[in-house]
Amino acid sequence: MDITEYLSREIADKYTINNRLGTGGCSIVYDGVRNKDQKRVAIKVLVLPETLEESEITLNKQRFCREALLMVTLHNPHIAECLDYGVFNGKPCLVLEFIEGEALDNYLKEYGALPFKFAIDIICQLLDA
Repeated sequence: MDITEYLSREIADKYTINNRLGTGGCSIVYDGVRNKDQKRVAIKVLVLPETLEESEITLNKQRFCREALLMVTLHNPHIAECLDYGVFNGKPCLVLEFIEGEALDNYLKEYGALPFKFAIDIICQLLDA
């Protein structure tokens, strides 16, 4: 699939965005719902700074599209499953399985270092993924 085909898949009518869950380098992740069955999802939307040149915007969109195409092929209990992809109101997005829980960095800020056995278990799950 090329970037043009990806960017023509408008999926806003299939999902409802609720509140913001977090931000990354060039994306915002929202709590959302799949309209047909009310399944809770995470919607990762590409958000680029307005100061980027057109060539940088195209490159970032291509990277995001490649991420989507890779994500749909990954199936592992330690990776959120990619359920859909396309554009949401004109912005490239990924629709991911919603995973309940607390972010590790938040947990560490609140409680400090993890017990050794628990840390090793997390590392093993990351390596498996």
